[in-house]
Amino acid sequence: IEAIVRTWSDGLCEALDLAHSPEAARDLFRRYREAFSEGYHEAYPPAVAARDVAMIEGLSAERPLGVDFHHRQEEDQRSVGLKIWSFHEPLPLSARVPVLENMGFKVVDERTYYVAPEGHESVWFHDMLLERSDGEPIDLQAMQGALESAFLMVMRGHAENDGYNALTLVAGLQWRDVALIRALSRYLRQIHVPFSQDYMWTTLVK
Repeated sequence: IEAIVRTWSDGLCEALDLAHSPEAARDLFRRYREAFSEGYHEAYPPAVAARDVAMIEGLSAERPLGVDFHHRQEEDQRSVGLKIWSFHEPLPLSARVPVLENMGFKVVDERTYYVAPEGHESVWFHDMLLERSDGEPIDLQAMQGALESAFLMVMRGHAENDGYNALTLVAGLQWRDVALIRALSRYLRQIHVPFSQDYMWTTLVK
Protein backbone atom coordinates (compact mmCIF):
# COMPACT_ATOMS: atom_id res chain seq x y z
CA ILE A 1 0.00 0.00 0.00
CA GLU A 2 2.83 2.36 0.85
CA ALA A 3 4.40 1.77 -2.56
CA ILE A 4 1.08 2.35 -4.32
CA VAL A 5 0.39 5.71 -2.68
CA ARG A 6 4.01 6.91 -2.83
CA THR A 7 4.36 9.73 -5.37
CA TRP A 8 7.31 10.75 -7.54
CA SER A 9 7.66 13.87 -5.36
CA ASP A 10 7.90 11.67 -2.27
CA GLY A 11 10.79 9.86 -3.93
CA LEU A 12 12.50 13.14 -4.79
CA CYS A 13 12.21 14.27 -1.17
CA GLU A 14 13.83 11.05 0.04
CA ALA A 15 16.61 11.24 -2.57
CA LEU A 16 17.44 14.82 -1.60
CA ASP A 17 17.46 13.86 2.08
CA LEU A 18 20.08 11.20 1.34
CA ALA A 19 22.34 13.61 -0.54
CA HIS A 20 22.11 16.78 1.58
CA SER A 21 21.80 18.06 5.10
CA PRO A 22 18.20 18.26 6.38
CA GLU A 23 18.00 22.04 5.96
CA ALA A 24 19.51 22.03 2.46
CA ALA A 25 17.27 19.12 1.42
CA ARG A 26 14.15 21.03 2.56
CA ASP A 27 15.20 24.12 0.60
CA LEU A 28 15.93 22.12 -2.54
CA PHE A 29 12.68 20.16 -2.30
CA ARG A 30 10.72 23.41 -1.98
CA ARG A 31 12.38 24.70 -5.16
CA TYR A 32 12.17 21.52 -7.22
CA ARG A 33 9.06 19.59 -6.16
CA GLU A 34 7.04 21.20 -8.99
CA ALA A 35 9.98 21.97 -11.30
CA PHE A 36 9.96 18.80 -13.41
CA SER A 37 7.34 17.97 -16.03
CA GLU A 38 5.21 14.84 -16.12
CA GLY A 39 7.24 13.70 -19.11
CA TYR A 40 10.39 13.93 -17.03
CA HIS A 41 8.68 12.01 -14.19
CA GLU A 42 7.90 9.18 -16.60
CA ALA A 43 11.42 9.05 -18.02
CA TYR A 44 13.59 9.41 -14.90
CA PRO A 45 13.37 8.13 -11.32
CA PRO A 46 13.66 10.57 -8.37
CA ALA A 47 17.25 9.51 -7.65
CA VAL A 48 18.30 10.70 -11.10
CA ALA A 49 16.40 13.95 -10.57
CA ALA A 50 18.32 14.55 -7.34
CA ARG A 51 21.60 14.29 -9.27
CA ASP A 52 20.22 16.62 -11.95
CA VAL A 53 19.30 19.13 -9.23
CA ALA A 54 22.93 19.22 -8.13
CA MET A 55 24.01 20.07 -11.68
CA ILE A 56 21.27 22.67 -12.16
CA GLU A 57 22.23 24.40 -8.91
CA GLY A 58 25.71 25.00 -10.34
CA LEU A 59 24.47 26.80 -13.47
CA SER A 60 24.47 30.57 -13.85
CA ALA A 61 24.71 33.26 -16.51
CA GLU A 62 28.51 32.97 -16.21
CA ARG A 63 28.38 29.16 -16.36
CA PRO A 64 25.37 28.46 -18.59
CA LEU A 65 26.13 24.87 -19.63
CA GLY A 66 26.59 21.59 -17.80
CA VAL A 67 27.37 18.30 -19.55
CA ASP A 68 27.66 14.65 -18.60
CA PHE A 69 28.79 11.83 -20.90
CA HIS A 70 27.75 8.48 -19.46
CA HIS A 71 26.92 4.91 -20.39
CA ARG A 72 23.23 4.12 -20.04
CA GLN A 73 22.64 0.89 -18.17
CA GLU A 74 20.36 -0.47 -20.85
CA GLU A 75 22.80 0.30 -23.68
CA ASP A 76 26.02 -1.46 -24.65
CA GLN A 77 29.49 0.07 -24.89
CA ARG A 78 28.86 1.15 -28.48
CA SER A 79 26.63 4.00 -27.36
CA VAL A 80 26.73 6.73 -24.74
CA GLY A 81 24.26 9.13 -23.25
CA LEU A 82 24.97 12.85 -23.20
CA LYS A 83 23.10 15.08 -20.79
CA ILE A 84 23.23 18.82 -21.42
CA TRP A 85 21.78 21.39 -19.03
CA SER A 86 21.33 24.86 -20.53
CA PHE A 87 20.69 27.90 -18.33
CA HIS A 88 17.66 30.08 -19.17
CA GLU A 89 17.30 29.08 -22.83
CA PRO A 90 17.46 25.86 -24.86
CA LEU A 91 20.55 24.90 -26.82
CA PRO A 92 19.28 24.34 -30.38
CA LEU A 93 19.77 20.92 -31.93
CA SER A 94 21.35 22.67 -34.92
CA ALA A 95 24.06 24.01 -32.59
CA ARG A 96 24.72 20.68 -30.86
CA VAL A 97 24.69 18.16 -33.68
CA PRO A 98 27.50 19.63 -35.86
CA VAL A 99 29.80 19.81 -32.82
CA LEU A 100 29.10 16.19 -31.90
CA GLU A 101 29.51 15.01 -35.49
CA ASN A 102 32.91 16.70 -35.71
CA MET A 103 33.82 14.93 -32.45
CA GLY A 104 33.19 11.59 -34.18
CA PHE A 105 29.65 10.88 -32.98
CA LYS A 106 26.31 10.39 -34.63
CA VAL A 107 23.10 11.33 -32.81
CA VAL A 108 20.68 8.43 -32.44
CA ASP A 109 17.99 9.95 -30.19
CA GLU A 110 17.22 13.22 -28.39
CA ARG A 111 14.72 14.36 -25.76
CA THR A 112 14.31 17.83 -24.29
CA TYR A 113 12.67 18.83 -21.00
CA TYR A 114 11.91 22.20 -19.42
CA VAL A 115 12.80 22.57 -15.73
CA ALA A 116 11.33 25.51 -13.79
CA PRO A 117 12.57 25.67 -10.17
CA GLU A 118 10.74 28.03 -7.84
CA GLY A 119 12.70 31.27 -7.42
CA HIS A 120 15.39 30.11 -9.84
CA GLU A 121 16.05 30.74 -13.53
CA SER A 122 14.56 28.09 -15.80
CA VAL A 123 16.79 25.39 -17.27
CA TRP A 124 16.47 23.30 -20.43
CA PHE A 125 17.60 19.70 -20.16
CA HIS A 126 18.65 17.87 -23.34
CA ASP A 127 19.22 14.11 -23.14
CA MET A 128 20.91 12.59 -26.20
CA LEU A 129 21.92 9.08 -27.23
CA LEU A 130 25.12 8.93 -29.27
CA GLU A 131 27.15 6.32 -31.12
CA ARG A 132 30.60 6.53 -32.65
CA SER A 133 30.44 7.25 -36.38
CA ASP A 134 32.70 4.27 -37.07
CA GLY A 135 30.63 1.92 -34.90
CA GLU A 136 33.49 1.12 -32.53
CA PRO A 137 32.93 0.78 -28.73
CA ILE A 138 33.44 3.83 -26.52
CA ASP A 139 35.69 3.61 -23.47
CA LEU A 140 34.21 6.36 -21.32
CA GLN A 141 36.26 5.45 -18.29
CA ALA A 142 39.39 6.64 -20.08
CA MET A 143 38.02 9.69 -21.87
CA GLN A 144 34.89 11.03 -20.14
CA GLY A 145 36.58 14.17 -18.80
CA ALA A 146 38.32 14.89 -22.12
CA LEU A 147 35.06 14.59 -24.07
CA GLU A 148 33.18 16.85 -21.69
CA SER A 149 35.92 19.50 -21.77
CA ALA A 150 36.16 19.37 -25.56
CA PHE A 151 32.41 19.80 -26.01
CA LEU A 152 32.22 22.67 -23.53
CA MET A 153 35.23 24.49 -25.01
CA VAL A 154 33.72 24.37 -28.50
CA MET A 155 30.31 25.53 -27.27
CA ARG A 156 31.95 28.40 -25.35
CA GLY A 157 33.92 29.46 -28.43
CA HIS A 158 37.31 28.64 -26.88
CA ALA A 159 37.99 25.82 -29.37
CA GLU A 160 37.17 25.52 -33.04
CA ASN A 161 34.50 23.21 -34.41
CA ASP A 162 36.12 21.01 -37.04
CA GLY A 163 37.14 17.43 -37.74
CA TYR A 164 40.30 17.61 -35.63
CA ASN A 165 38.03 17.34 -32.57
CA ALA A 166 37.43 13.65 -33.36
CA LEU A 167 40.98 13.06 -32.07
CA THR A 168 39.59 13.37 -28.56
CA LEU A 169 37.33 10.36 -29.12
CA VAL A 170 39.61 8.19 -31.25
CA ALA A 171 42.99 9.03 -29.67
CA GLY A 172 42.09 10.26 -26.19
CA LEU A 173 43.63 13.71 -26.72
CA GLN A 174 42.72 16.72 -24.58
CA TRP A 175 41.23 19.72 -26.38
CA ARG A 176 44.47 21.73 -25.97
CA ASP A 177 46.43 18.91 -27.67
CA VAL A 178 43.94 19.01 -30.53
CA ALA A 179 44.36 22.80 -30.77
CA LEU A 180 48.13 22.34 -31.09
CA ILE A 181 47.73 19.77 -33.88
CA ARG A 182 45.29 22.11 -35.64
CA ALA A 183 47.81 24.95 -35.45
CA LEU A 184 50.62 22.76 -36.81
CA SER A 185 48.40 21.61 -39.68
CA ARG A 186 47.62 25.21 -40.62
CA TYR A 187 51.30 26.05 -40.51
CA LEU A 188 51.94 23.25 -42.98
CA ARG A 189 49.37 24.82 -45.30
CA GLN A 190 51.10 28.20 -44.99
CA ILE A 191 54.40 26.68 -46.14
CA HIS A 192 52.54 25.15 -49.13
CA VAL A 193 52.23 21.51 -48.11
CA PRO A 194 49.66 20.36 -50.70
CA PHE A 195 47.13 18.76 -48.34
CA SER A 196 43.84 20.35 -47.29
CA GLN A 197 42.70 20.63 -43.69
CA ASP A 198 39.96 18.07 -44.42
CA TYR A 199 42.55 15.62 -45.76
CA MET A 200 44.86 16.09 -42.80
CA TRP A 201 42.25 15.65 -40.06
CA THR A 202 40.72 12.66 -41.87
CA THR A 203 44.15 11.04 -42.12
CA LEU A 204 45.02 11.75 -38.48
CA VAL A 205 41.71 10.30 -37.29
CA LYS A 206 42.30 7.14 -39.34
